[in-house]
Amino acid sequence: MNQIRLYFLFSALLAILSYCSIPEVKETKPKRIVLASDFLFPKDSLLLRKFEKKTNLTLVIKNMSTDSIQAHFKKWKYNSKIDVVLLSSSSLANQLTNAKVLNILPDNIVEKHSPLISYNKDWIAIGINPYVFDYGDSIPKKNSFYQNLTKSANWTTSLNKGELSAFYASVSNHFGKSKKQESQEWIRKMMLNLEENKKDLKNIPVYSLNTFQKTHLANANYSIPNQNDYGCFYDGYCIGIIKNSKNYFWAEKLVRYFLVENNNEVLTWKLNLFPFFNPKGRSSFEFQNNFPTLHWSSMKKTSKKFNDSDYLIKILQTQIDTTNVSIKKPTAQRPIIRATPSVEPIP
Repeated sequence: MNQIRLYFLFSALLAILSYCSIPEVKETKPKRIVLASDFLFPKDSLLLRKFEKKTNLTLVIKNMSTDSIQAHFKKWKYNSKIDVVLLSSSSLANQLTNAKVLNILPDNIVEKHSPLISYNKDWIAIGINPYVFDYGDSIPKKNSFYQNLTKSANWTTSLNKGELSAFYASVSNHFGKSKKQESQEWIRKMMLNLEENKKDLKNIPVYSLNTFQKTHLANANYSIPNQNDYGCFYDGYCIGIIKNSKNYFWAEKLVRYFLVENNNEVLTWKLNLFPFFNPKGRSSFEFQNNFPTLHWSSMKKTSKKFNDSDYLIKILQTQIDTTNVSIKKPTAQRPIIRATPSVEPIP
């Protein structure tokens, strides 16, 4: 009798459960992720519309300097309102490394893209920006060499402080520890020639040390130095994830999106950069197929030299300023090649 009762109770329980709906486990997504950049503006979110559609997220772009990003992180820390940073120079990314603002990137990204990763493994270059000689409207020399910067003062530069810092770090990395004195002398001569050009009003510069991005944007004539030698020095547009990002999973998805070759070609084309890889003539964008011979080193090794080279530059600049303190600087303006445009919002 008891067995019959248990049977009916069990049957009744199954019948009740069959009418109960089991709740589905849904993947939670943030409504938006925030990208801070020193060169992008809110309207440039159109650049990443494909990513938004693929992930069903809203990407918010905030135009912020590295100082502003550091100040934000210092204030908010674990409640940071920023998820990802995208910066126009490895020198700027290194500032955030020193401030310990960025999270270490996943191992599989580091292993696959090791040459593009910073020494601290907290940012990666997603676009290549070679250092070129900008001739404006003049005819460029076919073969040019960075060493010419140390031989005469017939040049100027359109590089900002961060870009120039990355160039000096490339020089230091090129010579290495064994030739540290040669590296310092090379940079010292370059700085003296640049200073001499500023003082001499009669010395009209023949070319300007510039980045490919600015030169290509201005449709100017240029040459890429050391193509028949050890290859050109280059900077990079870099991306990293903010520490304590509440949306780390989706921030990492965005980093990986930049590293998909097809996506990277389109994004770097719109930014007037070379992709992080050599397309070997297969890019849909003509200028990217003229991929230059890059210096044999890597962003990883160069980023290790930033702090040392920045310290050296401060010392050398102090020496130059001290030498010129008694020299009255001219007030007249000397001719320049061409006003180099700054980075503009993406149309």
